Amino acid sequence: MIDKQPSATPALTGIPFISPVLHVVSMPVVVFFRYGFGYSYLRPKAVFLAFAWASFLLSYIVWKEPDLQFRFGEPALFSSIAALLYLFHLAWSFIKEVRSDGQHDQFSGHSILLIPFGSTVADSKTERIIHILGEPFVGFVAGIALSMFGYSTLGCLVTVAAFSLFTKEAINAWLTKRRKKLIADKLKEAEGTIEQPSQGPPLASSRKPRKRSGKGNGA
Repeated sequence: MIDKQPSATPALTGIPFISPVLHVVSMPVVVFFRYGFGYSYLRPKAVFLAFAWASFLLSYIVWKEPDLQFRFGEPALFSSIAALLYLFHLAWSFIKEVRSDGQHDQFSGHSILLIPFGSTVADSKTERIIHILGEPFVGFVAGIALSMFGYSTLGCLVTVAAFSLFTKEAINAWLTKRRKKLIADKLKEAEGTIEQPSQGPPLASSRKPRKRSGKGNGA
């Protein structure tokens, strides 16, 4: 029997350029909604560390220049808090990595919206729904509320980040379904190419029985 192994399915990790951009833009709100990230999920660290430094520098400049506080006070405060949260999550994931008890490196974190319900199971269906719908919805509401109360710049930033989060999670959910479908198709193709042994009747033996010689027998 010839066993044909399925060929490797190409990894569907995201859409080139679009997925990384959505990941970067949505991170400032993701750090508010989740905890327990995988170490590699907080990439690209060089970009986010540079963003953190720029946020702290902007906050310092705004604090020193009273004329800028009216226009950039709230965005500077928001970005600095987001940067601090990112550094905290990065440090905590690094500690978990050193202790070898962290989540999968690409784990996208647990949602704090489920803490009141006591549901923090990784990769649960409920948590995936919260990642796709719940967190972006809260971000949209927060962005609209901030705009209504006069913080239009900050509200616009939060709304754009929430929309990026929704788009990114929707793409990830679709690619996950496609990856599972491709693996299932490959397995079916492999099963269809397995050659089954023939079940015909057994072949008759062509060997004739040995005849006994009549010599030596008494008359």
